[in-house]
Amino acid sequence: MIMRQIEGRNPVLEALRAGTKISMIYFSERIEKDKRIEEIEDLARKKQIPMESQDLSKLEKSKRCQGVIAIAESSTNKDVKSIIEEVYQRNEKPLVIMLSGTVYEHNLGSVLRSAECAGACVVLAAKDSIGLSPMVVKTSAGASEHIPLLKGDLYQFLKDLRELGLMVVALSEKAEKYIYDSNLNCPLCIIIGAEDAGVKKSLEKYIDEFLKIPIKGRIESLNMGVAAAVAMYECVRQKSLTR
Repeated sequence: MIMRQIEGRNPVLEALRAGTKISMIYFSERIEKDKRIEEIEDLARKKQIPMESQDLSKLEKSKRCQGVIAIAESSTNKDVKSIIEEVYQRNEKPLVIMLSGTVYEHNLGSVLRSAECAGACVVLAAKDSIGLSPMVVKTSAGASEHIPLLKGDLYQFLKDLRELGLMVVALSEKAEKYIYDSNLNCPLCIIIGAEDAGVKKSLEKYIDEFLKIPIKGRIESLNMGVAAAVAMYECVRQKSLTR
């Protein structure tokens, strides 16, 4: 089993709340306790997770661990089909976020945080993309422990999603239609392109519609994380109108 580090008070706390399999929690020898640390200790005791105080300088990767590091399992047993089917079983409409192209740590963390808050069920990325590094988990504020990140073949992901009845849309500044003019209140996958290259052209045959976000300033496009959040919350807005 491949292990990973979770650094920071909120990320470690959310990992415990989410039931992430944690084998050890390390605290800095000079840690200043607050309510989050006290809750981490309480949950760790209840889950019988060993805790230890030591110098964290050799373990720390992100340089912002806030005095606590957890060692956790890195894999998930779920695949995209089982995740979507679970959403359908709850009589809900799945929202999937796919990241096309290069993804930087801070962008991935931002997307995971927005996706969890917006009710998305999974974030998909290319198999050679970065994973849940300490920086990604920290940037996500622990949201990465509540929403799965699956890496794999984007083409196979899209084939599976189409078979499961999802509409596939992609964000592009060159699109003629705004996100506000499309019906997003449906089983949906939103593809977010890389900041330097947009959505991969080879994915276009799987895309039902290209949509754009209004840009009023001189910069032509938004940061990947911001664009993803804007699109996701348009889905949230449209769904709220039908309740």
